[in-house]
Amino acid sequence: MSEIDIAAILRELSQIDWEEMALIAKLSPEERVARGMRKSEAQKRAYQDQLRRKYPFLSEAEIKMKTLADLTPVNLPKDHHLNPEKIEKKIATKIANCLS
Repeated sequence: MSEIDIAAILRELSQIDWEEMALIAKLSPEERVARGMRKSEAQKRAYQDQLRRKYPFLSEAEIKMKTLADLTPVNLPKDHHLNPEKIEKKIATKIANCLS
């Protein structure tokens, strides 16, 4: 990445971005990791909430497995009831039934 590219990115940062970077710079490495983990958990919960609204017919276990499958590689036996492929098929079937 060139200095020109970096300068362009920096020009796009909002005031809140600069304030957050200043705040993070004051944290210890442990506090930075903890902050990152909290933000990651909050983003995961927000994604699960979005899935619940979009697919109200999925069980809580299916929502959690879909989240896991969407964010990380998941390898489950084909016949496992929470296999991500089965969940995607359930979603596709439900959508197809709603459209017909």
